[in-house]
Parts: sequence; structure tokens; C-alpha cells
Amino acid sequence: MAGNFGSFVSANAFPFLNRQTGGAAAYFAAVAVLSGAAAVCWTGMRSPFATS
Repeated sequence: MAGNFGSFVSANAFPFLNRQTGGAAAYFAAVAVLSGAAAVCWTGMRSPFATS
């Protein structure tokens, strides 16, 4: 379900940011920042089966 929402937002964000900024760089910068944040969140997750 989150993937569907992300696809919807992403598909609508690209034309919006392209109109606002006149180029695609703002969209790709936003995607890079969000991907970095997702990677940080992913590394912080702990499996219930992990041994410590």
C-alpha cells in the first residue's frame, strides 16, 4: 500500500516541480534526499530474530 501511495505522489511531484523550477534537478534532488533518509531508516531497523 505504501508503494502505491509513493508512486502516486512521485508521478504527480515530477510535473509540479518541473513547472515550479523549470527543470528536473529539483525533483531528482528531492528523490536523492528521500532515498538517503530511507536508507538511514532501513539500517536502523532491527529484526526480532537478530542475536545481540
